[in-house]
Amino acid sequence: MADSKWSPGLCDRIYAGLQARLADKGVRVEIDRGFTPIKRILLMVEEEPGFVFCGTERNAEREKRFVYAKTPLYRLSNVVAVHKNDPWNPRTMAELGTGKPIAALYGSASARFLQSTPGVSVYARYHSPLEALKAVAQSDRGMAFFYYDLGVAYMIRERSLPVRMVPHRLRTVDQWMIYNRQTSPVLQAMIEETLEAMSASGELDEIQRLYTDP
Repeated sequence: MADSKWSPGLCDRIYAGLQARLADKGVRVEIDRGFTPIKRILLMVEEEPGFVFCGTERNAEREKRFVYAKTPLYRLSNVVAVHKNDPWNPRTMAELGTGKPIAALYGSASARFLQSTPGVSVYARYHSPLEALKAVAQSDRGMAFFYYDLGVAYMIRERSLPVRMVPHRLRTVDQWMIYNRQTSPVLQAMIEETLEAMSASGELDEIQRLYTDP
């Protein structure tokens, strides 16, 4: 059943902008709006020329598997979300190692980074930000959620959850578009030109501002 509360996310808007601009160049783009686990998405991009994915960090392993677009899409900071009545306000990664269970998304870069922090009790079993935030919203569970600031702020606002975002940014990284290494040079050039134009026009910055905590 479709979620009646669905609204476009940051990457949905970037995909739409890319779709519109490439249509002007005679390139047809299809956008998959269904939920797909991140590991499956990466496999699809790796195996099928023409697939692109909005929003991943750079790392050595992925550099070998994918082509990274030259223009960064947006910048994210890892933050912690807790129940609105929870007074906990960690300022550093070291302060996360208190024994409080910290939720993270399965297979995500945030989860891997969190798991590298000594002493942190990581529960990387959730498959969507909403699923994790709903767990945090249950005050008796005493959980926190480690994720990106834009996603947390937007989801709390859209869903009116009894959750608050701790104001301290713990790590900040650029996010990039990736595509299959066998993508044709012509299409690669069009993608690069289009993303550069979206950045130069301010469109990418405008999209990110829609998801910035007011």
